[in-house]
Amino acid sequence: MTKYRSVLCVGLWVAALSVLLATVFHSRPVRTREVPAANPSEINYDALVRAITQVESQGNPRAVGRAGERGLMQIKESTWAEVTRRKFGREVPFDRAFEPDLNRQVGRAYLEQIAARLEKKRDRLNDSLPALVVASYHRGPSRIEKLGFATKGLSPAACEYVERVLALHARYSLETRTLAMETRSGR
Repeated sequence: MTKYRSVLCVGLWVAALSVLLATVFHSRPVRTREVPAANPSEINYDALVRAITQVESQGNPRAVGRAGERGLMQIKESTWAEVTRRKFGREVPFDRAFEPDLNRQVGRAYLEQIAARLEKKRDRLNDSLPALVVASYHRGPSRIEKLGFATKGLSPAACEYVERVLALHARYSLETRTLAMETRSGR
């Protein structure tokens, strides 16, 4: 029963997504049958990295957070050390977190690690995979596990963060799919 309970954060996300999609389809001459429906359980990592970058740093590669997070994706030093060791076989100096391409690579690798951990516990998830990945990125994977693999129980600010990132993820994913379809059709 808990798994199917309406969750405030997801409900708000769905509402935001509906408004966003309505706006996109009414403001651009795109025939809806050309754009495949988005699967809410799918993660477009390029779009997700872009969305998190927008929300976390507004695209500023020199951004520094209150807790010392750095770069486009506002990565913490401990996360940077862990992810770079795993991804590159050695720890990359945290000073390099200001390099945009490297910051996005490390941020994406971290998102993929979070998703892989969550996938292993799929039967225990009480929210969509994308929502839980974003919430875990923002609040930490152990916090989301303590909440029973759900966004219910997050602070209003954390829920707003998840909603904003997911709305941008949907928008950027739609743009990518639309562009790909236009490219294939020779427009």
